[in-house]
Amino acid sequence: MQSSIISAPTPGCATGRTLSDALAGLARKFAADRAIVASTLAGVPESRPCPDHPDREQPLDREKMLANVRLGVSAAPSYGLCPVCAQDRVRQKRIAAWTRRGVPARLAEAALENYDENASEYAAASKQIVRAYIASASSRLGDNNSTLIQGGFLLLAGPQGTGKSHLAAAALRALRPHVSTVCEDVRYLTHADLVLGLRTTYGGKKAGGTAEYIEELRDAPALVVDEFGLSSGGADEAPAIQTILAARHDARRPTIIVSNETLPALHRALGYRVADRIAESCHVAVLLGESYRRR
Repeated sequence: MQSSIISAPTPGCATGRTLSDALAGLARKFAADRAIVASTLAGVPESRPCPDHPDREQPLDREKMLANVRLGVSAAPSYGLCPVCAQDRVRQKRIAAWTRRGVPARLAEAALENYDENASEYAAASKQIVRAYIASASSRLGDNNSTLIQGGFLLLAGPQGTGKSHLAAAALRALRPHVSTVCEDVRYLTHADLVLGLRTTYGGKKAGGTAEYIEELRDAPALVVDEFGLSSGGADEAPAIQTILAARHDARRPTIIVSNETLPALHRALGYRVADRIAESCHVAVLLGESYRRR
């Protein structure tokens, strides 16, 4: 019986020439594309006034033109964003990222630096309490930069419109670099959102069910629950919420409660057992006075 031997390609064989020819062809194509762009740009100004900001210039975007040519799109001159438009686009992306985490758009840029500590006689002291909480909750325990966080609760209470939500969002934004991971991010939601989220898990309406939703909020690296006490929930929701808060307390995960209720009413809303446990590691700021929103 005859046997056939298949040998591997050697340098200079057809396969090698084909690859070499392909690379040479690509080089010629890229050179031709650049020539098209160069020809199109003959006499075209390097920049033009921005339609939205006439005192700023939009730079000519050669790379975008080249990309369009390679995609078979028109080689018409293309201009980029002026500096003001570029900054605004970055800002809008940053706001969108925070709204995806649940933070209202109006609070997406909240910070201690832009909080009006002159809004009332309580504002400056409350700001300092939040600053101390951020420092405490973002500090790490143990040796070698351990990932165990000294968390605890922050309670912001007082009448509507006194800047509580601003301080909560500011604290969440300050904590995120210290506590978030690739897999887990900070969360902001209202008490009503939390109750609604629980209800959507009933009867298989949401993938993963109630247990997974509770776990998601229990394990969030930092959590804000705004307007706490305004939505009482039913017989099933209250124990679930208490389970979430108790677990976060035990795991030392930073948790911020914002409420318009008085402290005794909030104590009842949290449940006496949970409230007593939270009191062990809770920073409390009570904001009174004129509405922050009217200033």
